[in-house]
Amino acid sequence: MSRMDAPREDTGRREAAAWALLLGLALALRLVGLGDRAFHHDESQVAYFAWSTITREHTYAYDPLLHGPWTYYATALAYAIGGVGDVTARLPAAVAGTVMVGLPYFLRAQLGRLAAFTAAAGLAVGPSYLYYSRFAREDLHIALITLAMVVIAARMLDAPRRWHPVALLALLAASFTVKESTLIFGFVVATYLVALLVAHRGRRPGRAPWTLTAARSVGWRPWALGLLAFAVVYVALFSSFGANWGGVWDGVYEGPSYWLGQHEVGRGGERWFFYLVLLVVYEPLALGLGLLGAGVVLRSWWWPRARITGFTDVISPRVRALTGYLVWGCAGSLAIYSWAGERFAWLVLHPLLLLLLLAGIGLQVLWAARASTLGRAGIVLAALAFAATAYNDVRVNVLHPEDPRELLITTQTSPEVPRAVERIRAADARLRATEGRRVTVAVDPGSGASYPWAWYLRELPVAYAAPSTPATDVLILTEDVSRRLEPRLDGYRRISVDLRVGWGRHYTGVGARDWWRWYWHRTPFTPLAPLREHVYVRRGL
Repeated sequence: MSRMDAPREDTGRREAAAWALLLGLALALRLVGLGDRAFHHDESQVAYFAWSTITREHTYAYDPLLHGPWTYYATALAYAIGGVGDVTARLPAAVAGTVMVGLPYFLRAQLGRLAAFTAAAGLAVGPSYLYYSRFAREDLHIALITLAMVVIAARMLDAPRRWHPVALLALLAASFTVKESTLIFGFVVATYLVALLVAHRGRRPGRAPWTLTAARSVGWRPWALGLLAFAVVYVALFSSFGANWGGVWDGVYEGPSYWLGQHEVGRGGERWFFYLVLLVVYEPLALGLGLLGAGVVLRSWWWPRARITGFTDVISPRVRALTGYLVWGCAGSLAIYSWAGERFAWLVLHPLLLLLLLAGIGLQVLWAARASTLGRAGIVLAALAFAATAYNDVRVNVLHPEDPRELLITTQTSPEVPRAVERIRAADARLRATEGRRVTVAVDPGSGASYPWAWYLRELPVAYAAPSTPATDVLILTEDVSRRLEPRLDGYRRISVDLRVGWGRHYTGVGARDWWRWYWHRTPFTPLAPLREHVYVRRGL
């Protein structure tokens, strides 16, 4: 057994250096140019409301449409520390994405050293997690909390401690305050525990399963304290720290009720197989190794006495329940999110999280079998999958991070928007210098066009209503309103921009040639759908 495979040894200098370098790389990849990309519609909402309600007005009220309060308070905290801006708005996601890279370190005793490091590397540089670690939404926050719960549960199964229940239930409450999808996570965990109990009773009637034994071993007080911690975190955040007690009920009922009602709406407009397509295109290495890891785990469950080098020699029998959950949770979350009406690219992070842990097991087993013919063939295939993953990683995270033709990007704000904003800010600077006033702006909110303007123009006097007559220094108009007012806009210079560009993908009739052209050249197989707007700046500004 190699040093990287020995899970119970202390961390050596080389291994510690490898983890430190990986964390440093993850942080650098998330911070360099963090504010360069144009703010997506959803990002701008998080950034704006964290600034307008918490930072300025010191108020906040939970709105299910915008998800839980956690992300808004985290963003406001970033503002308090580093000032208000594009970089600080994305900083909480970048920090969450970096911290979670280090969490698999604490699973070395349960999965093996190489498996843990492989999963961490996938989180650090993989296309999906890297992209959304630079994205000001709640997705990385809930991924971090979910992984932290998996780590604590795994260590509790291996060596129960009194603080484990408190940490688990506090994190569960935090997860609810991030996003209502915690209900899906809870459902998947609950069904797995029931299945585990039924399977154990079928094999060993009269004996309690190790999961229940571990939970009982710490006594009832830690669980009571855990429930208290859950209540404190849940109530504090949903009540806006006592300023809005009605938010607690909204968190309990209104939020889940709203999102259950969205099932039939079909937000996102994607087909049920969308997440599978994302995994095949952007995460082929994680998918291939993850399937291998899942197969290894399932084999160990069906044939408990089977010896699998790289798995059974490093996996503690007490944490076999963990590896079973990785398969169950990955398959279950992929199935539920594929069935659910709302389908957006960022939701692929949920099944991908557990898939990366399984991929770590897959690579560990493959490396242990490297001397065999099958092992060598597997390593060659893994190398090809790595090349495909790296190709798409560079495309979406380095070369074209604002390209709506990328499947991983959902209706991206055009880079023309920040350039138009710079023009408006320049006009504002001239007015302050010459007339001592701020530039006035009117934004036509039609077609949901208030964002991201509200974020970019947050410090200016802006009216969000379609004007009947041109009366401000700057007008930002949709096509229809622009045509209506055009005869009265001679006193303005026009700048035309695509506010956002979406790709309404329809897969009917799309063949292998279409996919080939998209893969290598990003030629869309259905038309892009830009939302065109016109920015009018008064002449002389």
